[in-house]
Amino acid sequence: MEELLSTGVRLILLQAVLSNIPIFFLSLFKIPKGILNMIDVIRKRFLWSGPVRDRRKVHLIKWDVVCSSKKMRGLGVLNLEDMNKALLSKWKWRGVSNPSLIWRGVVEAR
Repeated sequence: MEELLSTGVRLILLQAVLSNIPIFFLSLFKIPKGILNMIDVIRKRFLWSGPVRDRRKVHLIKWDVVCSSKKMRGLGVLNLEDMNKALLSKWKWRGVSNPSLIWRGVVEAR
């Protein structure tokens, strides 16, 4: 009963759930590196060990490879630090490219 989910199923859950839960906050705030590392520890443990918290397993692939795109022979898991930078840059681009936005006036007034 220890291994209820295969590694492939855990990878899909990691991509669909654990990587997407923090997306809203990543789009609004610069998340500290320590918090991102804590989230990555949770994601790594889930991928390699499943829901069992006490056991540690050997990581079969480096986390950088796990976060690489499938075209680069990775597993396609989001790199949260890169995603945080990209989502915050999107807001900056919207502010620069559309000067009539209301929130831009509020930010400039501060």
